[in-house]
Amino acid sequence: MSKNQLHNDGEVPPPPGGGAVAGSDHPTAATTLRNYVRPNGGNWLWISVLRPERTTAEVDREQVTEWLVGWSIKGTAVIDSFPVPAGQAQLTRFVGSEATVHEVVITTPSGTVINVEGNAGVPVADLRAVAAGILPP
Repeated sequence: MSKNQLHNDGEVPPPPGGGAVAGSDHPTAATTLRNYVRPNGGNWLWISVLRPERTTAEVDREQVTEWLVGWSIKGTAVIDSFPVPAGQAQLTRFVGSEATVHEVVITTPSGTVINVEGNAGVPVADLRAVAAGILPP
């Protein structure tokens, strides 16, 4: 494991009832992703949920959450911060060579990080509205 990173050990996640993954002693996080696709087939909106899972004696849940937020906003400019029902949100902007995209990164009180992002055609107002509709886990 490198400092300030989660380790991708390639193991399968624990079974739905819980339990540890054998052979791994690194901090981990679970990732789920939901795509909402326009009728024309182009990706339009993505919501990803990053949940801290395993911690170690050196790395607690708060540190894993900090890494997840850092990964989520890396390379962007945070242009606003505001509360939403699920937690505290940050609106980010990434200016690419061909388009500018925005994302809302929500940090919940439990340490889960929820990213609401879309292609360059998604208005910021829509991203904010989706973020405001996400309820606490």
